[in-house]
Amino acid sequence: MKHPHLFAAHDDDAECRPHLPGFRSWRGIYLVVLVCFVAYVVALTVFTRVYS
Repeated sequence: MKHPHLFAAHDDDAECRPHLPGFRSWRGIYLVVLVCFVAYVVALTVFTRVYS
């Protein structure tokens, strides 16, 4: 037995979108967080080598 509500297109995409200016999807937010984390680790590595 197929459930029609499982296969229907969802009109509630607005509920899944983040409510932050400049971001249309959560993937963009995750990407920014990942890039910031990598930049932070690189900066810590550079500062450790320069000032040690």
